[in-house]
Amino acid sequence: EAASKALGRAKYAPILEKFIEIAARPKDVDFTVPNVDNENIYSDRRVVLLGMAFLGDPGAIPAIETILDDVTDYVPTKEIAAEALPYVVTPEKFAEILQKVQDPTKDSWVRSWYARSLIPAANPSIAQPILTALESDPPPPTSHAGPPERVPPPPTPPHPPPPRRGGRAGGGRPTGQRKGG
Repeated sequence: EAASKALGRAKYAPILEKFIEIAARPKDVDFTVPNVDNENIYSDRRVVLLGMAFLGDPGAIPAIETILDDVTDYVPTKEIAAEALPYVVTPEKFAEILQKVQDPTKDSWVRSWYARSLIPAANPSIAQPILTALESDPPPPTSHAGPPERVPPPPTPPHPPPPRRGGRAGGGRPTGQRKGG
């Protein structure tokens, strides 16, 4: 992660091609359900998206938009992509993003990711169009993971357990030692 950020901060433009390659979603990987086997892919994509943000190169926009437009991509990756986009966007592209937020034909989740990307550049001129677009949406489709089912917390014990004595995990003296010895 440090290397990705450092290359971005140094504005090392040749790295963008490699960042884009790593950020691309592998075609044979299902990201709809988190999987331990995919952790390296998740991590690598997150790291290069951060590097893209630090680099600030508009050439990263198509790769970031691909992630945001894919309704089946891994949500934490989409979060980082939405956070990276405002750091690479041009004023012309900013207007296109605002149009995507307002486009009722786009998936509501995709629109919300684009809206989230506008937060760092928020100003009164874009607030109302974003709110209008987001308020008019129907609830998200059931094909997307919604909030987890609410599970009641476990009951709290009636009183705390008594404190242990002796400072050892089992209390008392270590095995094999006698009193006074």
